[in-house]
Amino acid sequence: MVFKDPSAQEPGVSAALVDREVFLDFLEREGLAAVWIMTGEKSAHGGPARGDGWGGQLDYWGVYTVVNGDLKGALSFEQKNPSPKQLAAFLAAT
Repeated sequence: MVFKDPSAQEPGVSAALVDREVFLDFLEREGLAAVWIMTGEKSAHGGPARGDGWGGQLDYWGVYTVVNGDLKGALSFEQKNPSPKQLAAFLAAT
């Protein structure tokens, strides 16, 4: 079996599981490279009653690829801080 989604046969989260050797051999044979790009954010927002309350945000991104059979890459992070007024409004409403 080359590809499997375990949730097709048992309860749980859907996932793509691929036979590593078959996948890497295919990429090499076809002159291709796998690249994974990840991006996202975590943030703390207030609801309508909180007005301009905001607790900050963390953005993250990264690029990964396979080099000589090993996964290589790194995540980068950027923290965005609230102004004192935004933080005070956020904390007052929690």
